[in-house]
Amino acid sequence: MGNTGGAVPACAPSSLPFEREGALRVDGEREHDEPEPHAPRAGMHVARERAACATFIETVTSSPRGRRLADNVRTLQVLLDPAQPGCLRAATFARAFSVCPNISTLDIALYSAPSLPQSGSGPATDSDTLRTTKRLSSFDAETIALLASPRARGVTKLAFANWTGAESECGEFFQLLALLPDLKHLALRGAAPVLPPATTARYAGAIEELELNVEPSSSPALFTYLLRPATSAPTPVLRSLKFARQPSPELLDVLLAAHGAGLTSLAIPSLPTKSVPELRRIFGYIPGLRRLEVKDPWAGASLFRRAQEALPASLTDVAIGVDDLTPLHALVEYMRPRDTEKGAAAEERDARMPLESITLLLAQGGEKHPLIPVLRKVCDAEEVELDIVNALK
Repeated sequence: MGNTGGAVPACAPSSLPFEREGALRVDGEREHDEPEPHAPRAGMHVARERAACATFIETVTSSPRGRRLADNVRTLQVLLDPAQPGCLRAATFARAFSVCPNISTLDIALYSAPSLPQSGSGPATDSDTLRTTKRLSSFDAETIALLASPRARGVTKLAFANWTGAESECGEFFQLLALLPDLKHLALRGAAPVLPPATTARYAGAIEELELNVEPSSSPALFTYLLRPATSAPTPVLRSLKFARQPSPELLDVLLAAHGAGLTSLAIPSLPTKSVPELRRIFGYIPGLRRLEVKDPWAGASLFRRAQEALPASLTDVAIGVDDLTPLHALVEYMRPRDTEKGAAAEERDARMPLESITLLLAQGGEKHPLIPVLRKVCDAEEVELDIVNALK
């Protein structure tokens, strides 16, 4: 099954491989039978331009073997960039979607059209093409008709990258939401779409996992529209929240206050470890948190030195950034056997769930940290799983 990949910095729209290399990509389960000589294999790029996408569509609709390939497609990755020669049209992408009945993931990157070079400035090159934010911000009727099929209800994950400009309403995003009522996982990159002023009703679906790689000051109004508040359902809906970029305090507060009751997983670049009262307030929103990821090499480990009493008692899995200066001794001391503690400290520790896993996200120099072997021994003694990941990749 295909993988849409991780989030990318909003300032680097070209860093996704499929955005650099192709206009459409399909990922699926490989068939045991060999496909026809020129048929696209599941999991490879099948189109770099409109004509190649049309060839893919013809291939998967013209024979039983091609239709089996279409049945195996689970992930559709699409780049809609009017600046590229022979660019993929939205209607052609929608046609590809319509002939693949089992798609569960859509990954769409959207760009605005290039602006004309100013008189006397010479022709624009690929590296300095100017984009314009003046664009038709919606799919046309043909595209909507192709996308509006019962099979759209099978799509449970949408990854949407908006590189059209920070002031764009990006109506395509809201059109997709109207056609995809069963989303469980939503990932946003680039500029967060602007909620149309006349919008009153919330998104009809129930999003359980939200990944954000958008401007830190994105308007909370968008997420009020997207997410059901925890108090509106018998059980809270949002379970996982991941920030690739540090959110503004306002955005973080709005999201946690409205949806923190059901959160079991939070990933965030940093936390205000110098203010224990602020940490108590933040973690007070998420009493059922089980997994916490803090990528900052100082803030993650510092939680266990300055603010361990503020951590949710339910926490069992942590992932922290590590460089050569990380105060890792704080985590080592936290992991020491509990029978060495007495009095109030022992009672406070006994009220907490023991950690089950620790992941070290190695930043520059982290692999040389002298306390990693010590932490490994403590984890082995306490039967805690320790994973070490190169976060620079």
